[in-house]
Amino acid sequence: MTARTSKHSFVALATVVVLLLASQARTQSRLQFPGPAPGEAQGRAGRSELVLENKALSCTWNVSRGRLTPERVTDKLSGAAPALRGSECFELVLDDGRIVKASDLKITGTPKIEDLKPDPTSCRWAQQLGGKQITAILANSDEDLTVQWRAILRDGSNYVRQQITFTATNKTVKLKEIVLWDLAAAKAEVKGTVDGSPVAVGNLFFAYEHPMSKSQLTQADPHRFRCGLPYGVSLEPGKSLMHSSVVGVAPQGQLRRGFLYYLERERAQPYRPFLHYNSWYDIGYGPEKIQPGQFAEVVELFGQELTEKRRVRISSFVLDDGWDDPTTLWRFHEGFPRGFTPLRPVVEKYESVLGAWLSPFGGYGKAKQERLKYGRQQSFETNKSGFSLAGSRYFGRFRDVCVKMIGDYDLNYFKFDGIGSGGRPTGTTAEFARDMEALLRLMGELRRVKPDVFINTTTGTWSSPYWLWHCDSTWRSGRDWGKHGVGTERQQQVTYRDKETYHNVVRRGPLYPLNALMTQGVMIANHGLPDATEGLVEDIRDFFASGTNCQELYITPSMMGPKHWDALAEAAKWSGDNSDVLVDTHWVGGDPAAGQIYGWASWAPRKGILALRNPGDKSSTITMDIGKSFELPPDAARKYSLKSPWKEDAGSESIVLTAGGEHTFKIEPFEVLVFDATPL
Repeated sequence: MTARTSKHSFVALATVVVLLLASQARTQSRLQFPGPAPGEAQGRAGRSELVLENKALSCTWNVSRGRLTPERVTDKLSGAAPALRGSECFELVLDDGRIVKASDLKITGTPKIEDLKPDPTSCRWAQQLGGKQITAILANSDEDLTVQWRAILRDGSNYVRQQITFTATNKTVKLKEIVLWDLAAAKAEVKGTVDGSPVAVGNLFFAYEHPMSKSQLTQADPHRFRCGLPYGVSLEPGKSLMHSSVVGVAPQGQLRRGFLYYLERERAQPYRPFLHYNSWYDIGYGPEKIQPGQFAEVVELFGQELTEKRRVRISSFVLDDGWDDPTTLWRFHEGFPRGFTPLRPVVEKYESVLGAWLSPFGGYGKAKQERLKYGRQQSFETNKSGFSLAGSRYFGRFRDVCVKMIGDYDLNYFKFDGIGSGGRPTGTTAEFARDMEALLRLMGELRRVKPDVFINTTTGTWSSPYWLWHCDSTWRSGRDWGKHGVGTERQQQVTYRDKETYHNVVRRGPLYPLNALMTQGVMIANHGLPDATEGLVEDIRDFFASGTNCQELYITPSMMGPKHWDALAEAAKWSGDNSDVLVDTHWVGGDPAAGQIYGWASWAPRKGILALRNPGDKSSTITMDIGKSFELPPDAARKYSLKSPWKEDAGSESIVLTAGGEHTFKIEPFEVLVFDATPL
């Protein structure tokens, strides 16, 4: 690798200004509600009922007999108003089989309504907005359990959330299951086969906001659904447990986008493209160790090629497996006597930051076995998958290492690789439930230290939207890389990557946002990957057009030529400039595994984006209605001019398409087409 050339101070300053302005523009991107604006939150608390409402929905609870029960929810967009009588705000199934319902508890004091003040410093979009909140305190006759019930409606929301805090008072309360929705509803449909999936009833959606919750239609009554968390917990006196549920509305035909609007407001932080280098496959692969000098050279090359020459800022340079000494537990190997300290000025020259890989269950292969050997000698807790994050001693070590990395090295990214059973889970089991809860708690603690840290949780997760209350992206599942179909190794690898996304995410979690996935981004590196650059430009464009926020670069810089750097820079800039559109990314077309044309579409009022790929070795066609592909709301523009965003296609003609009409695209073998769609 070559040494870095000197940088003129004026060029450096200009680069920084350009990058900061671009970054500021991107972080201001916000998804718009696909219907009439919900408006400001309103509320009232009377003697017999409590109400939260805006222009989109209204929720009413009955308190006439000193008991709290749901009354009705009104979808003001359609006029539907399903009655909630006979349902409960919550049910607790105790270890001994008894069921405690919210209506069994008596309201103590008077429910109060209060204004929610906006917090402009919060990373959560919803908390940056004002709103209304109703609070009631409930207690049982034995005085061994008190419950704080809160109903929350933020300004501009298409949903109402209930936050319920259970506190044991005089004795331990052993919970077998918590149920937050148990409701009779015709045509209820669980939207997904993974744990933590929401339920749709027409244009309404309901959910228990937890990735391990289970939503199901009851066997006794297929028109009744239930959302509960079946993993038991013991609440000791003075200890509390908070869980939450949601009911929301979407305009007709806009369930996915209406649900996404809610997710974007409530997730740990809204969608933002996070472009980063990852060292795996490049340096420190397998038994090798990452050396500081090696890593610094990689940073210099990326900094020269992307930041200096092409004005693209890399959000983070990530040290994957290979920075630690596995004969200890998450301590630096001897090549890092000062930790990451020497690397900070190297990345800061290019306005970037460091990130790191850690594995909750201990990693993989020989290094994992060495960590486990040491860990057991030091009494760190384990389970059949490796280390147990549920163990207080191991949790403390893991948390302290992460917190210290943030404090000492200003890390802005963690890749947590390996939790629970690993593999391709659709949820978890009781055996690993406490480990999963520990991971959620860990991420919450890290966000209290650094609220905007990007957390990528990988192996062991599944496509529940409610992971995003804690992390920024989850793993698509499957192998890191594999081959499927026809073509070169690279073409087969792209098909493999995208077919795993389709089968593990699109099919299993249809309301999980494709903008929040680790899919194993652009890959061309020294170890174990296709090393030919044929098709690399198409690979780059296919990846960035997918719209995911976790933009990984598994790249050995010396293997890239000028045209590849140009393509990478162009695609990364395009992605950042269009983050307000790509936030809406969703699947179109067929199944890559079957050789069918597939791709992604996204839409915002100012423009749409369409990307298509042919995974086959023969020309093929796909016929589409642009209105259906963009899932256009009724008031959207109906006619669009489609044109490639790439400089090399500047001379190509536009394609004009109108919603309601069909157009047939002919796509050559392995070709990737990307279009910006400008409304006319």
